[in-house]
Amino acid sequence: MPIELNHTIVAARDPQASAQFLAGILGLQVDPPLAHFTPITLANQVTLDYDQSPDSIQPCHYAFLAADEEFDAAFARIQDAGVTTASVDGKALVRRCFWPVLVSGASGEGNSPAWSAD
Repeated sequence: MPIELNHTIVAARDPQASAQFLAGILGLQVDPPLAHFTPITLANQVTLDYDQSPDSIQPCHYAFLAADEEFDAAFARIQDAGVTTASVDGKALVRRCFWPVLVSGASGEGNSPAWSAD
């Protein structure tokens, strides 16, 4: 069996709200709770398991690949949500790969996520 990434834990002050925000941007559903985690399952079956953190949330980097149609839809949802976006090295956004610099700062948690593309 080849080694694959199964899941990663995403720290959040409000796991349900943060997972719902990212799932909404990506056009996905939030999975039913698993123990104390709020998971989102990606197309490759890797889960982002949101967990409550009482500590300061540190910036994270998660990159998502998307076809042009999915990218356009997700980016429109990012803009509709009023989320700040940025380019990479001052260049225009390049298609197909985007990431939230701070995914768990979503939904009024104090830090708005900045989105970029590469």
